[in-house]
Amino acid sequence: MRCSVQNCTNDTKRTTKSHGITFHMFPKETNLRTAWIEALGVLDWEPRDRSTICSEHFRNEDFYQTKCGLRKIKNGAVPVVLQDSSEDLDAPAAFLRASELSYQLYIK
Repeated sequence: MRCSVQNCTNDTKRTTKSHGITFHMFPKETNLRTAWIEALGVLDWEPRDRSTICSEHFRNEDFYQTKCGLRKIKNGAVPVVLQDSSEDLDAPAAFLRASELSYQLYIK
């Protein structure tokens, strides 16, 4: 499995859980799935059944841990795909973009 984000090199062959990176399948719920696809910024693309996005494209606040210790995405979380690699995912502007995208696309 590899991350579906353009120019992201994370995949399950080279990246292990010890690196702290997890992979998350696209949601089945239509509005949220559309929000994830639009966050990627790729036109006319549809994820496959096993397409994933790695945890590097989500904020820390987008995760919760199950009783078994699994790292899961909170319902309604939308990935943040930075267009410029110099941008910082923890910067307030990135949070604003993610929350706006979540509000605009998920709530439709």
